[in-house]
Amino acid sequence: MTQQNTKHKKQTPQSNSNRGFKIEVTKEDIKKGLAKNCEKCPVALAVNRAFQTTEGVSASISEEFGLLYGPNELRCDFDLPANTTEFIKEFDGEQKPEPFNFYISERCMNKIQKSGFKIGKINEKTEGPSGL
Repeated sequence: MTQQNTKHKKQTPQSNSNRGFKIEVTKEDIKKGLAKNCEKCPVALAVNRAFQTTEGVSASISEEFGLLYGPNELRCDFDLPANTTEFIKEFDGEQKPEPFNFYISERCMNKIQKSGFKIGKINEKTEGPSGL
């Protein structure tokens, strides 16, 4: 099995039918992120990177939900899982949380798409352990 170099690979949301679309918050996001800044926190940076294939889209993240803003006053909110809320609280509290992954649920992704956002091509499926 070969190891893929993903450092320069364009990240798009990755589908997993059991969990939703995978978003990766990296060490680089944590390093560049700003505490108590909804548009420039590590989670917002990761979501922006995941949706970079959609022109003019930006994310704003609170402790409980995210908002995507797009052209022509397009706007959609989505739920954040508990692990993301905990990460934000730690980061805003000036702790040093570790990189992590979270999933935007299929329900939320459907809502995002129905709001008019065009999601970039999903180029990789993430497979969880069977039985999830």
